[in-house]
This record gives sequence, structure tokens and C-alpha cells, in this order.
Amino acid sequence: MRKFLLFLLLLTACLPAPPPHQPAHSWASALRTLDPTDALKPAHDITAVYLRQQDSTLQIRVDLLDFQNPNDLSVDIRIEDDSAPQEPPLIIHIPSKTASARIKLNPQLATVIVDIPHSPSHPRVDVSTPEDQITGLTLDSPTPTQTAPLLLAFYDTFAARFPAEALRSWDGAHTGPRGERHGLKHLLDAAEEYQVPIVLLDLKEPESLSALDAMELLPKIEPLENQGLLIFPDNSTNNLEFTFLEDSTHLYRPIFNKLTYIPIATETDLTQPTSNGPSLEVRRALLEVALNADEEDLLVLGGSLADTTWGSPDMINKTMGYFISRPYIHVLNIEDLLTFPTSTDNAIIPQPEEPEDGKTVQVQAVLEFAQEWVENPPNEMIAQCQPGLLKCMLTNATYLAIFDPQTASLTYLFTVERIDNPPNSRHDLHQLNGPSWQVAPGIDLYPGAFADDKDYQVSIDRNSLIFTSTDGTREKTFILTETGIVAIYRTQEPVIAEIPLMVDPDTRFAPGWAENYMGENTPNGIRWGLENGPMVDVQVEGPITMRAFNESLDLLANPEDPDFAYPPGHYIPFPMAIVEVDMKDGYFLRLGRLAPDFLVRR
Repeated sequence: MRKFLLFLLLLTACLPAPPPHQPAHSWASALRTLDPTDALKPAHDITAVYLRQQDSTLQIRVDLLDFQNPNDLSVDIRIEDDSAPQEPPLIIHIPSKTASARIKLNPQLATVIVDIPHSPSHPRVDVSTPEDQITGLTLDSPTPTQTAPLLLAFYDTFAARFPAEALRSWDGAHTGPRGERHGLKHLLDAAEEYQVPIVLLDLKEPESLSALDAMELLPKIEPLENQGLLIFPDNSTNNLEFTFLEDSTHLYRPIFNKLTYIPIATETDLTQPTSNGPSLEVRRALLEVALNADEEDLLVLGGSLADTTWGSPDMINKTMGYFISRPYIHVLNIEDLLTFPTSTDNAIIPQPEEPEDGKTVQVQAVLEFAQEWVENPPNEMIAQCQPGLLKCMLTNATYLAIFDPQTASLTYLFTVERIDNPPNSRHDLHQLNGPSWQVAPGIDLYPGAFADDKDYQVSIDRNSLIFTSTDGTREKTFILTETGIVAIYRTQEPVIAEIPLMVDPDTRFAPGWAENYMGENTPNGIRWGLENGPMVDVQVEGPITMRAFNESLDLLANPEDPDFAYPPGHYIPFPMAIVEVDMKDGYFLRLGRLAPDFLVRR
């Protein structure tokens, strides 16, 4: 069960339609009535009528449930003058032409605006269609006080395992549910343009922020947060918790509970934005909430951004434009959520959280073991295999190497930098290699260095581990030295050994991290790592190539181009580099950290 805690951070003829994002407040005081949706044909269903006097011009606005073609309309407006009952009424039929009024039709917002110059001093207005009728409206009629509270909250907002995925999640070419352009960018653009607050439930996950930083997009997001347009969840002091509830129409604070539970939408095809704006079901639901006497009632929309049209630019812009065109629709911001009335129904209890991911537990166990190794280094080289998470390992005072015996792969390689200079002595642990799911939770894109599809048996010979394939065609020997791991292959056919390099992966959570990673060719291999930190040195006999995540960073500022040939590193997880080595029989490879004196000479 996903669960998120909220953190407060951070004319005689029909004229062209006005801009779709006209401010709703300009009509708020002119609203004279809201009407339930009760007609069979959307173009015949009157939902609201507005009256206002602008100098000597009477303006009448009629909101309909929907219309896409003016020929679908059949609206009759009758205006009488209460101060001159003997005068004949003015009758306007839409969509016909009339010389007595200027008529503006906006199919996108489903509105009809009629301007009547030299209007009666005390007009009384009736509006009707073949299926609906509202009578007796005057300029003195009270403004309805009903509102439709609307909460827009999204999860699955930004996938950020590797540059290609991040770009597609931000502004993908064909990533929408209908194959359209789609991404978080378009939701944020709409929130900014229409000044509509939205909740992004998982964008502040460290991996997401790290990728946004690498793409240089945080300067776009931070101002929206400061304006209150973006609401982020995190550990909260406000006692607000987003979760999936059976009833998504109320906020709940059970008795004797400090938490207020806020529902998350489970979006369906009927509630997603459409090419015409909000679906008819959403328009009806908003009116129902507005006319409902239950002050605790609200409508929650959003859900998975990745799986819905909320990230499709054409659809989201029309939808947001519709929301702000209706003054009775109030999109909730953080202040509203903190003060919104709650239900105390104790029967509404959120489901328990999902158990912690097993791979996350494994990562934590390995890192804890590595820290213990730093504090208590062995006096000699140790080679051992044992059941459990650590499996097989080679270790001495400088390196800790952990292997998966089944695939004969190096899953972790750590080194320690010991600075013995009292009183500033310290031991710095550095990671040189690790599985891709440490930065791509739940998915093993690259399980470990030297992995292949064979099954192996392992034996120990002093300071080395020897992995022999069960079919007898391949043998890998790993030897730990003072300068790193040496791998020697015995094989009946050439092998491409793939070596994922993960140098201090936690660096990616520091500002401006991506520009610190660098790689270079050497006479005997390749170096990769941090410009002012640890670098791993790969020395080999034979051909070697490398591809790295930062090859396409300069391309991420542009929308995804499906016809562009992105470099291979575009599909490498952050902050990884992949080295490929052509290993033949008898070839060896050394993998280790550059010596400190080399770093000084640089």
C-alpha cells in the first residue's frame, strides 16, 4: 500500500473564443445560479448562469455541460425589463444571428457569452434549452456560495533510473497512454500557466531529485514550490497523510488519532483528461460536489501520472483551463488541506504499508558489513564462502570484494582510504562497484561484474576464488592483491566481460553531482570515477570499451526526439559506467582504485 506523509517545504455573428485560461474571478461575483446536470444532451444541459452590468451593457454568460459544435446548441434567452413591464421582451436564440446582441461561443469551455448594449435598467432573465430551464434571474439575485473542492494529487510522477527513462518521463515523444507526447513537464507547465496547485506524491524521492539535478531542471521546480503550486510529501509535522482509502470523497481523522488521512485517486478512463478537457463524468461530479450539502465532501483526481493523460499537454491544458473558468471549482492548496473539515469515521482505516523491499534490506546489510570491515580490517588476505547475503568474498586491509557464486560475478567492490594524522585521523569507505538495483530499486539491469548465463561451482585456493562452469567450458579466477582485483579467464571461446562501475553512488545525492563524474582512456585500459575523488582503474590485455550515463546529459534539455540516435550511455543507470572487455583464454584484468600518489601527480 502506497502511503505518503505530507511535507510543507517546500456582433451580429459569433465571435472568436477568448483565451481558454481567462481568470475565473472576473465572473465570480456575477454567478447567479448553479444547476444540476439533468439533461440527456450535454449541449442542452445548463450548469450555471451569470449576470453582470458593464457600463450600459448587460452581460449574460451561460455554462453548458459540453458542446463541441455550435450547431448542437439551442439556447433561448428572454430578457424583460421589470421597470417597464409594458415593453416587449428581448428574445435571443443561439446559434442564430441577431442585431441586438454580441454573442461569443467558446466550445472549449462550453460557455456562451451574450453582450446586450443599452440594456434595460432592471433586467429579468430566463434561460432555456429543449431540456432545461432557469427563470427569474436578476442583477440583485444572490451569488451562490457553494464550491466544489478539488484535490489534484499524483504519484508515479518521474521515473529516473537512467537518462533515457528520465527524459521520457519528463517530456517523452510517444509515452502517453494513447501514444501522444507526455511527461511531468506538461503537468508542471499547466500548473504554472493556470496557477493551479497540485500534489506530487513521489517527486521528492532522492533518486528523482538526483536525476532532475543532472538534467538541470531543479531551477524550474523550486519557484513553483515557493509559489505554493507544488505540494510535496515527506516526513511531516502537519499530521497529514496521503493514502488509498475506500472512500475517496472525504478527509478522515479517526477519534484519538493525530493523523488526517487524505485520499489518493485511483484514476479510470472516465475521469482522465480528454482532448476536449475534463470528461463529462468529471464535470458532473464537480457540480454534484458543489451542490451537495455535505461540507466535508470533495473530489479527488490525479492518480498515476505515468499511466494517465494528466501528462498529455493538449489534454491537461484544456482541463486546467476548464477548472479555472468555473468560479465554483476550488482546487485545494496546502492551507486548504490543513483546515479542511474531516470525518471521524473510525471504520475508515488505511491498509498497512507494503513490506520493505528485500533488495533494499540486502543493500543495507552489505553496507553495514563494509563499515564494520573499515573499522576492523583483517591483518591478512581472507578468501571465504558462506551462506547468507555476503556469499563469497575476498578481503584484505585495503579491499573488500563480494561475489555471487552462482553467476561468478563481482557484486560489490569496496576500498578504504586511511588517513592516520591525529587528531584528524579518519577512514573513508569508497564503493567502486555494485548492482544497478542499488540506484534502480527492484530491477537488476546489471547484476554484477563478469556475470554471464552459465552456472558455476566455486573453490578456494589461498588468496583466490576459482569459479568453474558446470559444463566445464569456462573458468574465472579472482585474486586479491594490494592494488585491486585480478581476474583471469580460461575459456574455450571468446567472452565479452561486462563490468558495471559504481563509484561512490551516494555522490549523486549532492547538488551538481553529475558534472563530477569523468572517464578517460589509458595506455592499458580505462579510468572512471569522480574528478576530485576516487577513480577506478581497469587494466586489461585486449580490447576495452566504456559507455557511461553522462554521455547524453547535454541532450536532456530538449524534448525526446524519437528519430535521434542517442549515445549508448543514454540507457545506462545513474551514476554508472559499463566497461566491456574482450576476454580470451589466459587474458587477465585488474580492477582497483588509482593509487594516491597518482592522484597527487594529476
